[in-house]
Amino acid sequence: MTEHRRRTRQLAWAGLAALAVLGIGLWAGRSGGPLLVARICDHPVVLGTVALVLLTAALVRRTRSRIVRAETVLVAALLTPVLPAAQFLGLFWNGEVTVRQAAPGRPERTLVVEEAPDLIDTLSRVYVDDGTGLAERRWHVGEFTDDDPSKELTEVGWDGPDRLRITIGDEVHLVELAPGGRPARSFHLR
Repeated sequence: MTEHRRRTRQLAWAGLAALAVLGIGLWAGRSGGPLLVARICDHPVVLGTVALVLLTAALVRRTRSRIVRAETVLVAALLTPVLPAAQFLGLFWNGEVTVRQAAPGRPERTLVVEEAPDLIDTLSRVYVDDGTGLAERRWHVGEFTDDDPSKELTEVGWDGPDRLRITIGDEVHLVELAPGGRPARSFHLR
């Protein structure tokens, strides 16, 4: 096998590995995804910067032209501050857990509320974590904002081991949970 084919094959495998990591991160971030993988992949600035550095190194190593190498390094140097700037501007979720409450009689099921500033108002996300260890899953129940009083999350809590009581504005909603923790409905009142 020639050196050119070997390097091309290495670059292709590196690209496939990067796509696989991205796919795993997107899969884990969906509602009902494994919580451990979602927590590992929930660092877009760090993972994105590492991916950019590795891709730049692979391209620089693969390219023979000094001009293309210099351009690749210049583009990477210009793109590297973009991810931290996006984090600073709030484009990535940076919520703080404000409520963590176990279900009555079901210690493996937990209600989690995260809040984060969203430009002008506050954004709240409600989750149900179900299971333990590697089998623990996070189910998305809803997103709420406080810019409109009718869409504001007023109160959330357990109404039993398999039911949530969510108050949005003045309306009370009961949300049933399936045996695996999946909510019967979700809210997106953003």
